[in-house]
Amino acid sequence: MWLSGWVFALALGSTWACATGVDVSSAELAEICSSSEQLVVCNDVGLGGASGASGASNVGNAGASSNPPVGSAGSFSSGGSTGNSGSSGSSGTSGASGTSGAAGTGNQPQQPLAQGQCMPAGQDDVVIVYTERGNGSVMNNQAAMTLRVENSGPSFELTDLTMRYWFTDDGLSDFTADIDYAAQSGGQDIKSSVTVTFGEENGSNYAAIGFSSGGTVGPEGVDQVQVRIHTSSYQMLDQSNDFSFSASANMVENRNITPYVSGVQVGGCVPSP
Repeated sequence: MWLSGWVFALALGSTWACATGVDVSSAELAEICSSSEQLVVCNDVGLGGASGASGASNVGNAGASSNPPVGSAGSFSSGGSTGNSGSSGSSGTSGASGTSGAAGTGNQPQQPLAQGQCMPAGQDDVVIVYTERGNGSVMNNQAAMTLRVENSGPSFELTDLTMRYWFTDDGLSDFTADIDYAAQSGGQDIKSSVTVTFGEENGSNYAAIGFSSGGTVGPEGVDQVQVRIHTSSYQMLDQSNDFSFSASANMVENRNITPYVSGVQVGGCVPSP
């Protein structure tokens, strides 16, 4: 339709402009634009309806005898009222916060039982470094461990050293021990010299790990002793109440394994009676 080509410009005072898609000749356009009786602004597109042409229903008929011969501007009928904006939807309620998960235990070693009678802090000449070899299980048919000896005091003979591993027999008997490997500093094999004897003191059982031969123990200490303690029939042991046990410990100082040199306590702790 012709009306689809009409674009009405903004009226400023008595000046107005229009553009049209209606075909007009160059001469008619020049006549329209040169009219002096009304200020008519022409743009690059052209303007004006043809004289006497009938407008569509929503545009007034152009007057045939009007001067200048430009059809009177028809008025567009107003469109329907803009509909009311829909009300905003209610905000959704926030979901409840999730509860925090409990902290993971990781691979932290279980600490030994409450310490008993200990050497004063800083006066441990000999320290036992302990690795638990039972996969962290409290219930096991043997107490398996690797012990390393660190010496910050005077040198002594290996045959003078004893280490007490404290445990509770829970009514079992006939305990024995196996030595899987032992070496002094520098890899010197001392497995055949390791001895284990069992006793009871301060209301607790112990396995006393000693040496029947060996050289001098200086600052280099003793590299390692791998030992397993069990009954002859490998009955299940409950290590949860063992003073020296520390589940999953890996190369950590264990003051609840007590070192003695010539029968004198030189570090660590003993159970309270």
